[in-house]
Amino acid sequence: MDRETSMRDAIFTVISRHFAIPREKIRPELTFADLDLDSVALVELAVVLQEELDLDVTEVDFLMEDSIGRLAELLAADPAR
Repeated sequence: MDRETSMRDAIFTVISRHFAIPREKIRPELTFADLDLDSVALVELAVVLQEELDLDVTEVDFLMEDSIGRLAELLAADPAR
């Protein structure tokens, strides 16, 4: 499994568990807005990713219009992560 796929899987797990969204409904092409996550939820997601996955997402800009796959790409692309 490559780094991006692993990152995407971890993000799916966090979103599913933390926001009570069935994992089978989460797909890489969906945006955070598609999942009805607002800007407050995105901040919360960033905090959870930092705490649970030990990821520094403060340097990564992502918006409600971004896809989950895009966030995984951004996090996987940084060798420090």
